[in-house]
Amino acid sequence: MKKIFNISVLLSACLLLAGISACSNDELNTDQYPDKSTKLASYGPNPVMRGATLRFFGSNLQNVKEVQVPGIEAITDIEVVTSGSPSEIRVQLPKDGEEIGNVVLITSDGKKFTTQTALSYTEPIVFTSFSPDSAMPGDVITITGDYMNLVQSVTFEGGATVSEVKHIDRYKATVTVPSKAITGKIILSDEGEIANLLYSEKELSIGDPKVTKLTVGTAKPAEKLTITGSYLDMIKEIVFAGDVVVTDFTLSEDHKTITLDIPATAQSGDVTAVSYAAKDFTAGKITMIKPDKLAVSPKPVKAGEELTISGSNLDIVTTVDLPGASGVEFTYKSSKITLTVPATATEGDVKLSMANGDAVTAAYTLVHPVVTAVSPTTLTAGGSITVTGTNLDLVTGVTLGGKTEEFKATKTTVTVSTSATSVSGKLVLTLANGEKVTPGEAITIEYESFIVVNSMPSAEHIGATVTLKGSNFMMIENIYIGEAKVAQYISRSDKEISFIMPYNSVGTYSMKFHLLSGDVEVCPTQIEVLLEIKHIIGWEGKLTITWNDGGRVLVPASKFDGIKAGTKMRVYYTQKDQSWDQAAFVYGDFSGINFDGDGGIKFNKTLVPTDVHGWFPDGILDRCDEVVLTQTILDNIQALKKECEGQANIGLIIHGTNLTFTKVEILQEIPQEKTIWEGSENLVNYDRNLELGGTSKAWVNAGLAVGDDIRIYFTATDAAEWQVQVFNGNWASMSFAECKDTPSQFNAANSPTAAKDGYVSFKVTSDIYNTLTNVSDWGYAIILQGKAVTFTKITIK
Repeated sequence: MKKIFNISVLLSACLLLAGISACSNDELNTDQYPDKSTKLASYGPNPVMRGATLRFFGSNLQNVKEVQVPGIEAITDIEVVTSGSPSEIRVQLPKDGEEIGNVVLITSDGKKFTTQTALSYTEPIVFTSFSPDSAMPGDVITITGDYMNLVQSVTFEGGATVSEVKHIDRYKATVTVPSKAITGKIILSDEGEIANLLYSEKELSIGDPKVTKLTVGTAKPAEKLTITGSYLDMIKEIVFAGDVVVTDFTLSEDHKTITLDIPATAQSGDVTAVSYAAKDFTAGKITMIKPDKLAVSPKPVKAGEELTISGSNLDIVTTVDLPGASGVEFTYKSSKITLTVPATATEGDVKLSMANGDAVTAAYTLVHPVVTAVSPTTLTAGGSITVTGTNLDLVTGVTLGGKTEEFKATKTTVTVSTSATSVSGKLVLTLANGEKVTPGEAITIEYESFIVVNSMPSAEHIGATVTLKGSNFMMIENIYIGEAKVAQYISRSDKEISFIMPYNSVGTYSMKFHLLSGDVEVCPTQIEVLLEIKHIIGWEGKLTITWNDGGRVLVPASKFDGIKAGTKMRVYYTQKDQSWDQAAFVYGDFSGINFDGDGGIKFNKTLVPTDVHGWFPDGILDRCDEVVLTQTILDNIQALKKECEGQANIGLIIHGTNLTFTKVEILQEIPQEKTIWEGSENLVNYDRNLELGGTSKAWVNAGLAVGDDIRIYFTATDAAEWQVQVFNGNWASMSFAECKDTPSQFNAANSPTAAKDGYVSFKVTSDIYNTLTNVSDWGYAIILQGKAVTFTKITIK
């Protein structure tokens, strides 16, 4: 049957503005492409050829479900080209039956749109057939019909358009099949302003190229590879194992060979030619060459000195890694690789990697220091110890009894300088790669003491006052708690000295006295450093309490937000002598609070100072009592908060008789970071895991609690692409409120300042606490992966 296609140039007058049908009360919209409602702006071509495509333009035309053309049944087979605003739909007109008249579009909700101008028809082009039915690139296809001289281009399946149409006469034209053509219908076009498009009824069958063989079996990067066959102009790309795609290749004039350079990233395996029709044709297999016949020298090699690797095909090596030292710089010359062994390298295998991910290894050994003698083994603090042996210049650190000491090292000696704070114990010599050498002899340190301490606290909070009693304190120039220097002194005399506990990590430390003479003495009794206290003012003023409005101390529940169980609260007030005055402590709903002590004053609901402190002959006396906030009390403060005396959300109320209150203070300990794990784990792109255990060592022993913050410290190697993924011990993703868009993953998008701060953090919920303190079947509590990050430390704060 003939296909007829109208050839007409649609002038602006032919782009017919669509009106709204009588079924709609809307006014004509002057906006050509409104944003929300369905609107018809224009249609064409007009005149149109019977059997051709009719196109409609406007907005949201995807809602049109039916097109009514006079003379034929309603068309419901509608092609949506584009949706939204603007949009286009197309319908295929039948070959006969249409009559001149207005076209009506009906939407899914029943609205009608009628064109303002009648659709008319013209039939200058007749598309009858094409032959042959099957072809290969370069073959000539003949199209027949009427007015073939008006056909300007032919488009093949796959999008290849040929404009070089040879017009034989009015009834016949020919076109050459392009290389990119694939099996499918062909489309004739008149290339008009709004082009008439005519689809063939049948498909043109396009054959396949033939790929016969490769010229290379064992391959090396940059080596020429030749693929032979026929119709290779139909090949779009060459794919090597490892998904390495090559589109830059040379095609011979007869289309029978493809030549290309083997990429450095290509892996051993199949080489596949992919056609424009997305069909795969295996050309053959290649085996990528690896370095072999490897030998290293010298053996052993000393850190800091040169290591030479010889063998074959070393020119393809791109990366050299040693245990403890990745990405070592190297040179290649005369079939050898030369590098300087980093001080951090440990003994094992040198790994040579290629661009395609292949790698080979060769074993090497290191020179180790040897200790032959240590002298003296008993000395007064401040003296020197001499260690003799060989290769001692590799030593980078020395500890004595676990304390770091100053030293000087040569090839044959290490001279250790002790100080007044040095302690007895074993010497440990450490190398840059972490290797340790421990001589068998134990060292005994003796001291000369001048400062005498008779009285001192066993523990004190950071920022609190520490008082020492004894003798010769005026000879002290500076005091150190561990390595923290005391910066603020309250008072000092020869027999008593008071100072503010300096900031330090929580723990037990030796106290060192730096004397005016230059000597340093160590106090025989250690002192424990407790957490710094944050003083939160819950209420402050001057109020003599009563049982009525205006005589109550009102503390908002918000003052207790984030407070942990065990925190102490102090109340400051003035008590009258010889008076049984009292203060009732109640929640916001006036139910009583039971303070049962545990380090503070014990009372149930009502505090009677005289019962606690007794009678006072000196009359008025200022008091400060301390109570303990249990978890039950903290929960009730929030749960029972109410409005009181016009103030909303009151959590704690104090009322009673005659006691004058001046302050309610909450003593919140400021937590310090506790290191759970520390090291250096480079997780490049989810190719390694950092797996940590649970209750056996880390989390419970560190005092993990609900409400703590977990900090994961890292260094980002790519500030825009880094990712940190957290799993539990059974490889299930964990969910954190701190990750807004990806609950189990921190990344550069949802944590933009983390790379700058150096860590990401999340708060410990009860579910997370259970995860961290219960190991999996594999013995892990938490597993970290990441992209472009090196993990360095995990802490609790």
